[in-house]
Amino acid sequence: MKVLFAVLAFLLVASQSIAGPFGIDKGASVESLNIVKKVSPGVYYIDPPQKNTLFEKYLVMVSDSQGVYKIVASGNSIATEANGNKLIGEFNLFKKKLSERYGEFLEVNFLRTGSDWDESEDFMQGLLSEERFLGATWNEKYGAQLNNGIQSIKLVGGALKNDSGCLSVKYEFDNCEDGQKQI
Repeated sequence: MKVLFAVLAFLLVASQSIAGPFGIDKGASVESLNIVKKVSPGVYYIDPPQKNTLFEKYLVMVSDSQGVYKIVASGNSIATEANGNKLIGEFNLFKKKLSERYGEFLEVNFLRTGSDWDESEDFMQGLLSEERFLGATWNEKYGAQLNNGIQSIKLVGGALKNDSGCLSVKYEFDNCEDGQKQI
């Protein structure tokens, strides 16, 4: 009996460790998802099996033949200062978690040439004006070790106002191109 329990516990842990982002697997059917709202054909807000406190909305893109091919999680508002320190801190923490799991990535944190928002206290205004970009991308080109059919991951920090921002993360699966053709 103890051996049976140990095997079942192992299988449960193993199946959870290979689940896709937020517990959503590549190719999952619409019927297997907990749909909150249909946005448009093939695009749904969902209540995922595994949530992250940084995110409040979860969007999936699904085609009939490919199932889930993209997941986008968008964040709760993060109160920050004009210099963006709290937003940058949350971005760095989530980036660290992703890099621990997936490895190498390309980080982008730059201000457009000629921008007026070039002082440290202008960080959030730069994001709000879309003259500053804060993001990180994981894919095989940059040396990431992706699994479960994940083709790329993009983490982005954005501004809602001068004193608040949010994070979003997008997972694209290797069936994304075929899935998009069908929408």
